[in-house]
Amino acid sequence: MKTVQLLIILLFSLLIVHTAHAEIFQYFDEEGTRIVTDDPFGTRKRHRQQYHRKQNRNNKVGLNFRESVAYDFYEVSGQNIHEAISATDRVGPFDSREGRHYAGQTRWNFGLSYDLDFSYQFDGGTIRVALQIHNIEFRSDITVILPMLADENRFDPHDFRVWEDFLKQLAEHEHDHVRIIQEPRFRQEAISGISGIRELTLSYQDNENAEAMVKGAIESRVGAVAHDSIREIKKKNDEYDGLTDHGRKPELRNAFFQRL
Repeated sequence: MKTVQLLIILLFSLLIVHTAHAEIFQYFDEEGTRIVTDDPFGTRKRHRQQYHRKQNRNNKVGLNFRESVAYDFYEVSGQNIHEAISATDRVGPFDSREGRHYAGQTRWNFGLSYDLDFSYQFDGGTIRVALQIHNIEFRSDITVILPMLADENRFDPHDFRVWEDFLKQLAEHEHDHVRIIQEPRFRQEAISGISGIRELTLSYQDNENAEAMVKGAIESRVGAVAHDSIREIKKKNDEYDGLTDHGRKPELRNAFFQRL
């Protein structure tokens, strides 16, 4: 009799389904590395950052600022306009992958948030998880870095037009990188991949916190999908730079975006 009762209790415990709900926030840098933080990007609870509308102090170049982008400027100077432009390749933002400076750069972070409903039950040494991920939201925090002339520079109207043309072409190239980052296809593919995660089977030890383990495993799977999306965005940005020689061949930009 005791054996039968024990088997009944064991069977009943195996059939117990644990349910939970959570709102998850995850944040990645542009390399796809997940950043653990108490105040993550990608959260619906935070307002967007204030955009830096810093105009070039002494040259009033009419750039088309984007509402979804922040801007930072660094100073350059020279005895003439050609020296000032050449200086951008020496003191501009540093690309650690290529080990060199560039006149302009687009930096970005990738955040996402989602609602998670899941249930799990024990099956011997494993946990079987059923889950639904919904209300998935994405956000890219993008900063475009551009040069500005130092206050001491006083160029004549002709030289200033040369600077203006240079800066506008540079900004257009960086805005193309913004366009790639914000391409809706990448977001749609990521949402499809994340929402398609419906079940997991995990190994379990008696001394583990089952719910924490389940949530961690789900976040890891979601992070893998996000990482793939970031890697694809980076690949396209690299392809664009390779095709246009970092903006020096703007006539090839349309060919790239036609097949993006």
